This record gives sequence, structure tokens and C-alpha cells, in this order.
Amino acid sequence: MIHSGQQIVRIPIFEQVEKGSAKSTEQEARSAWASLNKAVSKLLTKSKAT
Repeated sequence: MIHSGQQIVRIPIFEQVEKGSAKSTEQEARSAWASLNKAVSKLLTKSKAT
């Protein structure tokens, strides 16, 4: 979640790990990394295009 006005980006799996209640989060981690990789690849293609 990105809150406008605040420079805080919350990633659920990291919050769960911090709380010590990281149970069966492997699938969440995989999906989170997948979305991160997609975002990074989009940024890279944009920077290459310019």
C-alpha cells in the first residue's frame, strides 16, 4: 500500500516477518517477487526506450 503524503510502502510479507507470524508465506513471497520483477522490467524498458 502506498499512502499519499507519506513515503511509506508496505509489503505484507515483510510486515508478517517482522511480527513473527510468517506462516505459509512462500506463495505470497513468490507473487510479490513476480510483481516486483514486472515493475522493474517495465521501468527498464521505459529507460531503454528514451
